[in-house]
Amino acid sequence: MSLVLMFTLLHGAMAQTRTVSGRVTDQATGGGLPGVTVLLKGTTNGVSTNADGAFSLSVPEAGGTLVFSSVGMTTVERAIGTDSQFAIALATDAKQLTEVIVTGYGAQQERRDVIGSIASVKAADFKDQPIVGVDQALQGRATGVQVSQNSGTPGGSISVRVRGAASIGASNEPLYVVDGLPVVTGNTSQLGAGNQQTNGLTDINPNDIESIEVLKDAASAAIYGSRASNGVVLITTKRGKSGKARIDLDYYTGAQSVWKRPEVITGSQQTQLFLEAAANRYPANANGNYPTNFGPAAAPYVFRTNADLAAYIYGPGNVGAADANGVRDYVTPAGNPIRPLSQFQNPSMATNTDFISKVLRTAPINNYGLTFSGGTDANRFRVAVNYFDQQGTIVGSGFKRGSARLTMDNKLSEKVRMGASMGLTQSNNNRINNDNSIYGVLTTARLYATDLPVYNQDGTYYKNGSIENPVAAAREPFIKSTNNRLLASQYTEFEIIKNLKYRATFGLDYTYGRDDRFYSTLTNAGLAVRGEATLATVQDLNYNHISALNYSKTFAEDHTVSALLVGEYQRDNYRDAYLQATGFPSNAIRELSAGATKVAATSSSTGNALLGALAKIDYSFKGRYLLGASVRRDQGSRFGADKQVGYFPSASAGWRVLDESFLKDQTIVSELKLRGSYGQTGNQPSGNFGSRGLIGPGANYLDQGGLALTQLANPDLKWERTKQTNVGLDLGFLQNRFYISADVYQRKTDDLLLAQRLPSDTGFLSYSANIGNIENKGIELALTTINFRNEGTGFNWETNFNFSVNRNKVTKLSDPSITGSAQGFGSRLIVGHPSVLSTATV
Repeated sequence: MSLVLMFTLLHGAMAQTRTVSGRVTDQATGGGLPGVTVLLKGTTNGVSTNADGAFSLSVPEAGGTLVFSSVGMTTVERAIGTDSQFAIALATDAKQLTEVIVTGYGAQQERRDVIGSIASVKAADFKDQPIVGVDQALQGRATGVQVSQNSGTPGGSISVRVRGAASIGASNEPLYVVDGLPVVTGNTSQLGAGNQQTNGLTDINPNDIESIEVLKDAASAAIYGSRASNGVVLITTKRGKSGKARIDLDYYTGAQSVWKRPEVITGSQQTQLFLEAAANRYPANANGNYPTNFGPAAAPYVFRTNADLAAYIYGPGNVGAADANGVRDYVTPAGNPIRPLSQFQNPSMATNTDFISKVLRTAPINNYGLTFSGGTDANRFRVAVNYFDQQGTIVGSGFKRGSARLTMDNKLSEKVRMGASMGLTQSNNNRINNDNSIYGVLTTARLYATDLPVYNQDGTYYKNGSIENPVAAAREPFIKSTNNRLLASQYTEFEIIKNLKYRATFGLDYTYGRDDRFYSTLTNAGLAVRGEATLATVQDLNYNHISALNYSKTFAEDHTVSALLVGEYQRDNYRDAYLQATGFPSNAIRELSAGATKVAATSSSTGNALLGALAKIDYSFKGRYLLGASVRRDQGSRFGADKQVGYFPSASAGWRVLDESFLKDQTIVSELKLRGSYGQTGNQPSGNFGSRGLIGPGANYLDQGGLALTQLANPDLKWERTKQTNVGLDLGFLQNRFYISADVYQRKTDDLLLAQRLPSDTGFLSYSANIGNIENKGIELALTTINFRNEGTGFNWETNFNFSVNRNKVTKLSDPSITGSAQGFGSRLIVGHPSVLSTATV
């Protein structure tokens, strides 16, 4: 009897549930939607759709209601009833997809509430494009941001200017912040290769970037205080998303070539020019001979023909004996030399070498990426590995980067969240001497006459005096820069009470760079010293801690207040070493220990620290009237004892006219907002000890080491200070299918960090001081049009156009009686004129 009862109860329990299934699709495209949550309403019973949007779920026999939800899509509820199959189409939720802008220190705002001038670039804007670093991702995509490639070399440096150049003696590069950590950028190499520099931003894999925000006006950037005078670039990396585990494989390949090569003449044409130049310099006499001022003053050489004269001037041979009339012939040396007399007698016999083609090539570019991501609402992860290989279009150059990145986010409870990210990168930059170098590969390829060969008869490189053989300049020097970098951050977030959160962030940026260079005896530089080897290393440890309190609440439905309090500490420790040796027994042995002469062995270490505090508040009335204010206090170790502390305030206001009653019933205008801001930001000197009086080694006497004063102190040295005013307009039509953003700004920078000149009899030529002012002013215009929306065809067409004009002018220098001062090679600073060329970019 008991067995029968148990069977009956079990059968009844099984009969109380049944299975329903179906597929969830995108209403616009018809494609399956993965990761959609399918939940039995009022319970925790639910599943997520698979990669094709399919699902299967056990539900009570009595039915109920299914809830279908996904980020960015409208939520749909469907009564089960007696159905067992469901076909659900979710539409895009325009409200959920309102663009969110990262504004700094973990804070975000909807685009409609932003009253500063912030340019935003999303990952989709540069996806699958062959770019090396984040700076290239900005090129042409952010209005008011000028990106200039200083070198065509893969992995080479790139210059980024936000609203012009605001400094002369300090950096003009913006501050880069990756997941809350201000990172080290710029050149990480101690070795020069022509005018080339390496680029620290290439250590960040563009495939790991979710979004880039550029804080352009002072009200937006002032929260970073003394580091924000040149703008701030906020980089947010990709993180895992809840849903079924996902594997993505990314690969592209391509080829690069110089689209317009310099035109060169042939060797025959070169020879003809030699003949013409010789005849023009020493014209023929009445007898058809060519008298010169060569040879003895009493009996200068007279050459029989133009060919003899040109061969003597441009060839390696000698002059023959004079005949009875005093006329001489050119004597070609034995051994089939360069430029024989026959070449000048018949130019068509000249060697024809296109050195440009010898040093240029079609170069491949390859990128491989593998990403594994997924998780739940409580735990999410993302693991990404990438390998990038770009060969240069000049023989001998190339850049390779391998990277791995891990991110994790954990919801420990309803009030506690934690997360961490760690990225490891190794980049290898094969460099060549080029770019603004008279001995660079391309320069020598232009300087070398085309009637000269690449190699001598014995296979060695042909040498033309002090100018390096172009092919040897490309192939023989070994110049390699290797960068190993760790970028890591960790955060913990507590909800102390409702609407009040505390977030602690720790960041680490560690770089170990190594430069190896070897000039063999096959190069001019190595031949003179029997080989030259150089080893240089750099270690840079940059770390910070940020504690932030964020409060946000809406009162009486109409008043929204957001407040942010931040305390920040940043420290940077730097060490380098430089070793060089010459006199090697063989070109195959390149270790420094093998060099007979140890030329150099130096090392140095330095560091700096910054302590900052920030208070920021934003107020919104009905989302229509917007106000914001902030003040930042920074204390920096780079400045004089009396000037280490600086304050950087800002204020902003906005009016969202669209929400006014007089525009309520119209359907044409979808956005209309006026905004204005004013703020102050600062800039630091490049060196750590500009304010200090320094004593250095090198004052040796009688083989005894000595010290001497090397720099005068300036205890009043302080930050450069930029005061910026910005007025802007945002205007959208037809659900923002046409969207215009316009800004007008003026930036005035005072207390420029420059070298104050001194009379040489003081023993010093200059000292660091705050002297001079610069002004930048300009306009910016950005237009976005959505020409065709995806209506199930899978095709989208969007156009982005931006235009900006910036005018730069030096308004003050140290001494009004001096009209200007030398600034670099072939340039000069003059009051009333630009410090750099004014720009207009499209």
